[in-house]
This record gives sequence, structure tokens and C-alpha cells, in this order.
Amino acid sequence: MPTRLIEIISFEGGRELRLRETQGSPTEPYVALSYCWGGDQPIKLTRALIGKWRIGIPSEKLPKTIQDALVVCEQLGFRFLWVDAFCIVQDDPSDKAVEIAQMPGVYGNSSLTIAASRASSVEEGFLGNRTATDFLDQVFELPYQCQDGQIGSITLTRTRIQPEPLDSRGWILQERLLSPRTLEFGSRQLRWICQKSDQDISDGWRKKPEANQSRKDNIDDLDGLRAQFRSLQDMKYELDGREIEDWYQVVQDNKRQRRTESTDIRLSHPRIGEQFISAMGNWYKIVNAYTRRSLSVPTDRILAISAVAERYGRAFGDQYCAGIWRGTLPLTLLWRVRGNNMQPRPQMWQGPSWSWTSINRPVVCPGTNWSGQDGPKILDIALELTNPTHPYGALREGSGRLTLKGKKIPAVLMFPGKNIGTFNSNPRTSFSTDKPDEYNTFVWYDALPPEEEDSRNIVLLEFATACQINGWSCRGLILRDLGGHAFVRLGVFDFATLYGRKEGEESKAWKQRVDQEYNPFRHCVPEVIYII
Repeated sequence: MPTRLIEIISFEGGRELRLRETQGSPTEPYVALSYCWGGDQPIKLTRALIGKWRIGIPSEKLPKTIQDALVVCEQLGFRFLWVDAFCIVQDDPSDKAVEIAQMPGVYGNSSLTIAASRASSVEEGFLGNRTATDFLDQVFELPYQCQDGQIGSITLTRTRIQPEPLDSRGWILQERLLSPRTLEFGSRQLRWICQKSDQDISDGWRKKPEANQSRKDNIDDLDGLRAQFRSLQDMKYELDGREIEDWYQVVQDNKRQRRTESTDIRLSHPRIGEQFISAMGNWYKIVNAYTRRSLSVPTDRILAISAVAERYGRAFGDQYCAGIWRGTLPLTLLWRVRGNNMQPRPQMWQGPSWSWTSINRPVVCPGTNWSGQDGPKILDIALELTNPTHPYGALREGSGRLTLKGKKIPAVLMFPGKNIGTFNSNPRTSFSTDKPDEYNTFVWYDALPPEEEDSRNIVLLEFATACQINGWSCRGLILRDLGGHAFVRLGVFDFATLYGRKEGEESKAWKQRVDQEYNPFRHCVPEVIYII
């Protein structure tokens, strides 16, 4: 049970509401509400109101979305409703911190979540008439003869397809993913979503929601997460992040060498392997969808997905590092910004530069099956939590120093203008003049650099290289040297040769030629550096 709930006392001709504190009470079913605030709330719980609301919550001026949620609860026979603005003390930072940390339980233990998808603010409400189209003058019918000979018709309409308001909000994604069942009230249909089924049920219009890259209704590996968590609990065993990192590296080595036999890889529970890789691949798919959504408070970027992170962390015991799992390092440090409309880096610190939580743009995280050679060795990650009891929450400003050992070369960046993103252009490096016409180079910057920023003191850090029949490629990070072996991340690069193996050239000879002619890191000695 959540700490507090709205208790609905229905009687003939009306209802009464009061704030119910659940400590010491028997467990009862309740409904959670997922909705858009649309700005500051006209009515919300404060310290001054707790005593009054225990006696009664004034219902005559409740926002329309809250009123509609109460109607749904009554019609479905539920007595308790959880609404964040009414059940979390909004002027008490400590209460908010505690309750945010309990979000997995609030939505995960609810009998049902009401998703007010069609309402862009709490004042709009979600119950009411729906229209199939905004273009009533462009609706027409075609006659249709059924197989039994009866004459019917097909109605054709034109409509404007766009995401629901709820699909654009950052906090809402984890509410959807953690809820075992969701009743979604959309602009054109009512939808029933169950985490145990990939076949949603709707009352018409379309079987599936409108295409939307920021939408995700189900955790793809829910059964695997549950089974793994139960397994670890039964064995009283908890994995260590470093052990998972070692195991993951061995799995990648085996894939590169095309081994199929089972390998004992220094883990007490080796069967976690394939499940771990699959689950973490799905985690980064969730990140891809999540970062397309917006947040009213940008510094909530790590908090608004923390409840989903906890579910993964509790199942696999891996160390959570500001949105990235230690077991998937170093590969997943190669996330990149999606799109060309760059923005300056946030003025307020949101996370270390190596984490996608440090910026406010959609990102693309790499898959977990890259088969390149070994990248840098992760030596240490110094994390200091704002709330030590919430390991999936925010970090203290300035913490998160990443220590690694890898190969780097100097470079000079050439910024193509304010509107920068992906562009095909060779950075000037110690090797780019050797064979400039034989490279295909892509650079993705994390943020728009300040005009006064120096394009020197730049290094390229090698992360993963691969030599295949069709060419050689290398991925890595673009860093700025701050001095004292400290660096800050600026973006990622991807080099690839335009030409592959020559006809008749042996594989071994091709790899040797690649190393001699194309690999700029071949003579570099690995160094220990820090990324902050």
C-alpha cells in the first residue's frame, strides 16, 4: 500500500473524500492515476492541509481529470485512489524524496492504473464524447456487399495522427511500464493494456496505438525479470557489478570467436548470462524511448526513470551508474544524440558528462552485441548519491568520476556551424592526412559548443574496433583535455574505411594491412585517465 491514498466514500446522491494514511492498515486494492499536470496544480497536498484532509477533502473544486478518475473508480467498485499531487506532500522535499523512491511499489502494486492520455492538463478531464476525425467535410461512405449478400458500407475518414499528450511526458513512461494493468483513455479509443500480454484490447478505431517513437507500453522481458529476481532471492545471492562486467566481456569474446560451448566465467551464478544481455538490451531501448519525452524540471532526467531502473537492478544485482549499467560498460558509453537540432549543455548540472542524463536531448544507445576488439578498461566509478537510500536516484553535483585505461590520440575539431549534429567530415588528427579520401567519418556532438570554446585540447579515445571483409571501423569518444589526466566528454566518433579486403587477399594479410595503414591507435600506449 502507498503511504497515503484518497478514500472514496460513496453514498446515494454524492460522495465524500478523505486522506487515508495506510500505516498499520490491512492491504486493500487501489487504483493509481497517470496524468499530465499541465502546470502547477490548483489543489495539492501541503503540510498545512494534512490534518484537514484526514477529515475531508473538499470535492466541489477538484480539477476535471481528478473528478473523472473518481467516477471510474466508483463505476469499477474501487474504494481507494492514488494521485501524486494529493498523496505526496508537495512542499516537503524529504517527503517527496521518500515517495519518489517508492514509485515502483505505488504503480507496481496497484490493481489498475488509469491513464488520462487525451488530457494535456489536469483541468481538461478525459471522460466525454470522442470524435473520429477533425475533418468532418471529408467523410464519405462506399457501398460494400457482404459474403451473405447483404449490402453494407465502409466509412472513410481523414484524420490528424499525432501522439497523445501523455506520450510526451517523461515521468509517465515508468508509470506505464510498472503498472500491471492500465486502462488508457485516449483521444479516439479506450485501451486495455496488460503487462502479461502483448495483445492490447481497444474499443475500436485501431487495434494498435498510433505510431509514436516515444511510446512504450510493455517491458519486453517482464517474465525474465520476475523469474531472475525470484531466483536470486531464493538463492540469497546478489551479484556484484564488477563480476557481471567480467562475465559480459567473456560472453563477447566467445561471440567473436564463435564458440558455442558453455563457459565457466568466474561467476557464482553463470546462468544469468544470456538473460542479462537480453534484458540490458531492452533497458537501453526503454532509454531511447524515454529520452524523446520532455520534463518540466530537466534535473528530473535521472529520477523519472529510476523506478524502472530499480526493477532491473533488483533482478540482476548490477551496479547502476547514472543511467548506465556497469555490466554493459564500456560499450554503452558510446550513446549518441539523435537529430541535428543541437542545444547548449544544460546550465544546471544533471550528471557526469559520460552519462546521457547530463543532456536534455533524445539519445540512441548502442546495442549489446558489438563484436569489436577490446576497448578501454574500466578501473573505477566514483558515485556519490544525493539520497544514499535511493541507489537509482540522482548524484551529488560533481560526482561520478569515471577512471579508465585506454588509447587516445590528439585531434582538432571543426565545428560546421550552430546547427550541428551528424556530419560527414574528417576531424583533423595526427592521421587524417595520411589517407583522407579512404575514410568515412561520422561525428556526433552531445551539445552545441559555446562560441568561445577552443577547438584544441581535444583527444579521440578508442573504444571498439572491428576488421571485417567489407572494411575496418573504429568507434570512440571525443574528449576535451582539462589537464591533470581529467577529461570531459564532447561526443562520439565513428571511423570506417571506404574499401574492404582486396580480391584474393587473405584474412590475416588484410588485418595486418589494416593495422599498418588505417589504425591510428596502433602505436598508442594505454593511459589512465578520468572522465568527469
